[in-house]
Amino acid sequence: MRGKLAIGITANFVNNKTYAEERVPEISGVAYIFNQAFFKEMYAKTGVDLENIVYYKDDTHYFVMCAKKQSLLDMGVILQTIEGIRLRPEVYIKNLFMLLSKVDNGLSQGQAKLMAVQGFLVNV
Repeated sequence: MRGKLAIGITANFVNNKTYAEERVPEISGVAYIFNQAFFKEMYAKTGVDLENIVYYKDDTHYFVMCAKKQSLLDMGVILQTIEGIRLRPEVYIKNLFMLLSKVDNGLSQGQAKLMAVQGFLVNV
């Protein structure tokens, strides 16, 4: 059953306004139920199973997506699920960036590294 549990992720990355970055098309919002082929192709390329995604670019690359729980478990973003326990996301931030990098690569067809940030600060 799709949509059983998906976890929302929002991310912003610096837009260096390179030629490759400018060629990546924005996505004003698409859901699995309306474009299954897109999401199946994304999953086949990246291993990331999404329910929906929005991608805009301006001074930053702005992503909002809901990833399926099992996909997050498979990629090590979530190590386990425990009912009623709040997990500490900073422990798994490296794996979250790996997941975002895969989505980035899937959207840009490998042409742009939208989230290729030299250094970053994460506050959790």
